Amino acid sequence: QDSELGGSLLWCREPGSEDWRKSIVAELASLSHVSCRTRTTVQGLYDSNLTVLVERREHLNPDPAKGQPRQVLISLTAKTIVMAAGVIERPLTFGDNDRPGILLASALQTYANRYAVVPAQRAVIATNNDAAYAAAFDLAALGTAVTIADLRASVSGDLIARAANLGIAVFPGTGVAEAEGRKMVERVRLAGAHAATIECDALGISGGWSPAVHLTSHGAIKPRWDEKIAAFVPGGFMASHFGAGAMMGTFGLASAVAEGAAAGAKAASFAGFGKTMP
Repeated sequence: QDSELGGSLLWCREPGSEDWRKSIVAELASLSHVSCRTRTTVQGLYDSNLTVLVERREHLNPDPAKGQPRQVLISLTAKTIVMAAGVIERPLTFGDNDRPGILLASALQTYANRYAVVPAQRAVIATNNDAAYAAAFDLAALGTAVTIADLRASVSGDLIARAANLGIAVFPGTGVAEAEGRKMVERVRLAGAHAATIECDALGISGGWSPAVHLTSHGAIKPRWDEKIAAFVPGGFMASHFGAGAMMGTFGLASAVAEGAAAGAKAASFAGFGKTMP
């Protein structure tokens, strides 16, 4: 659905990941039998593997007078489908959490890594998981003064050490009680193990990640609750459907790539090509 291929690699950079992403995009572009549709979202999945896609063409500046559409509806029937829809970052709730300048932690990371925009001089990251620390590290590396409020009483020693090396203060067992300011967030009031008021011009929040299981439910298969990640994952698939990556609760680049390769091989075998992977 994005304008570029790569998913989270567009904003969450790991060493060597951008070169790998570009090489995969180039390889796909070189394959005559592969069609990559960006700016396209699967709106619905129906019987007999009929999918309805919505392709956005606003970037082409279409001329209505010439009959050029802004959006195109595509009906496509597939023999097999691999779903790798990723995850959605969850927000946290607190007093006045709708002030301008309060974003998801991944949004702050996107500004910094994808668009080369430092979104704040002083930022607070409020989280209950490890993933938000990457946003804090990236912002600190760009010169932003960062404070982390982590709702968990215990935080990995490695994360604490990396934060200390970047001059980031970490407050375990602490959350945001209220965001304060006039036209935008200007400070946050922390409560818990470390009660304090922190001046800031951006607040990044992360309440964990929810797999995008929506399409897997279109066939009347109910999602399954995964206590380990505190979220729903696909409860199963039709025989011609396969899933991979974070949507399955599989986090981490290497694991997602391996699971994607396995799902692709199974789908190809189902469609009559090659053999399934062990």
